[in-house]
Amino acid sequence: MAQSRSDFGIDEGPTSPTFTRRNRNHHPNLWSDELIQSLTSPYGVSSYLERRETLVKEIGDMLKRVGDGEGEFRPSPYDTAWVARIPAIDDSSAPHFPQTLGWILENQEGDGSWGSDDSYSEFSLADQLLNTLACILALVSWERGQHNVNK
Repeated sequence: MAQSRSDFGIDEGPTSPTFTRRNRNHHPNLWSDELIQSLTSPYGVSSYLERRETLVKEIGDMLKRVGDGEGEFRPSPYDTAWVARIPAIDDSSAPHFPQTLGWILENQEGDGSWGSDDSYSEFSLADQLLNTLACILALVSWERGQHNVNK
């Protein structure tokens, strides 16, 4: 059976269709706030706490193996540049994280790019290009490091 436009709350008048807003009467909550707050979770039991500690240790060990051997990751110029573009909450004419602009200015490569030039594969060159464009965009958006941008 075909539905008419009026089934969807559309009334066609002489010039254009008119949409009517439909209201619903929602049922009241089945449970009171006190009942919901009184519910307990089994995750506070010591077996869950022990498992959590084990997982935290395992994840920490994995991160140590992934990073530079010391459990730290190398900073990403691309991500740092995007964070640098965040304006301050109270003043949009200043960056919220000014230290990121300092990092960008201090970590430019000798050839004017940003990023690691450890290997010259097509992937690292593309990554270096994206890093450089993001860093230039961050510096230009805050009108900082004109010398670095021109480099």
